[in-house]
Amino acid sequence: DDEGMGDSDVDGDNGDRELLLNDVEAAKAELTLMHVELESGFESTSFSGPPVVSPEPSMSGARYTLYPKSSPERDHSRPPARHSAPAALKTIGQTPHISPDYKLLYQTHIKIYNRFRTSSYRLSALQTRGAPNNAHTNTIYCLQLYTYPSGLQVLFTGSRDKTVREWNLTTGLVERVIGGVHTASVLSVCVHGGYLASAGSDNRVAVWDLEKNQLHKVLMDHTDSVLCVRFDDRRLVSCSKDHTMRTYSFPDLTPQHILRAHRAAVNAVSISQNIIASGSGDKSIKLWDADTGKLLRTFELHHNRGIASIDFQYPHVLTGSSDRHLRLVNTLNLKQGWSTSPEYLYDPPDLASSSSPISTVPSGSRFMCQCCGSENVHLVPNGVQGPCVHSDLVRSVVLGEDFVVSGSYDLSIKVWDRKTGGMI
Repeated sequence: DDEGMGDSDVDGDNGDRELLLNDVEAAKAELTLMHVELESGFESTSFSGPPVVSPEPSMSGARYTLYPKSSPERDHSRPPARHSAPAALKTIGQTPHISPDYKLLYQTHIKIYNRFRTSSYRLSALQTRGAPNNAHTNTIYCLQLYTYPSGLQVLFTGSRDKTVREWNLTTGLVERVIGGVHTASVLSVCVHGGYLASAGSDNRVAVWDLEKNQLHKVLMDHTDSVLCVRFDDRRLVSCSKDHTMRTYSFPDLTPQHILRAHRAAVNAVSISQNIIASGSGDKSIKLWDADTGKLLRTFELHHNRGIASIDFQYPHVLTGSSDRHLRLVNTLNLKQGWSTSPEYLYDPPDLASSSSPISTVPSGSRFMCQCCGSENVHLVPNGVQGPCVHSDLVRSVVLGEDFVVSGSYDLSIKVWDRKTGGMI
């Protein structure tokens, strides 16, 4: 049972919210992922000292944020081997700011690109049955990577246990537990610029100051579960099962606009420049002027079922749906785009020059998926759908520079070529 899903107004369709990586932080995460294979001088950072407990007042009584640092009985000098990104970048002397190593960044980018292309990866579990005592105690609904200005990279997770937790990716340990404000499941998190916003099925959005380790503000304007929250340097946007979106100035969080147009739960939002994209269980996506709150454009029946996830980098919108498919469109030219569903064919490029989003050659005549055009698949019989398509709801999507990544209820994560839609 996923509380982060809104009901559709048609045929019981469901929507969902998408876990969007902030552009800057996602780039940093990608560009440090392959440090182990590069002689880069990365190193981990260990912490010492007693736990820091910051009591804060709340509307429901006393609360606290716990930042457990290394204790004398816990030795972090030799953390367990992991295959995740580094905890910190090496600094020179005591210099607080890191000068970019552009050669290393380029090399790392190429390493990551090639790893995606060759399906080369290793799994590294954080929370397992043998997890730390302060790990989540219930279902994890959302997560986001984040890199601090110091270079420390962490993972934030939100859970049905009503808390947000911060994980050290090198040690696999929980470094901070944020709780005491949400009275129900945490359905969405967004981290940017030293702040963390969390949204829950208690109709609340909580914003935390990570540097001060304290609650910044709680927003209680929605009348039903808040399914997704996103913010940038200028504004925060939330969407809800109550069919509305709300915008606030940031960081003072003064209310700005209430956006009403969707006919079902608004499951996902994304911000690009001064435009907001929203996806709903009513099968539509909408574009809004973030400054005025004006509805700019509606794409009706964008999927056959409710839209569960969205990512937006103007003018391109990527969506995932309960219909098990992804769709990428250029909002300025609808002929530029692709979908894993053959029902949404645009004018495919010439097969002689590139891989087509939908193959136009007879099924079975070559090693090409008839849905996505990928040649990285086994031969399939005539009339049989290729193996690339998700077999269940697409709950999260991310639009990268070279790739599209999707996660589904079918327990798989798939990587696609951004230009052609071919599965990699």
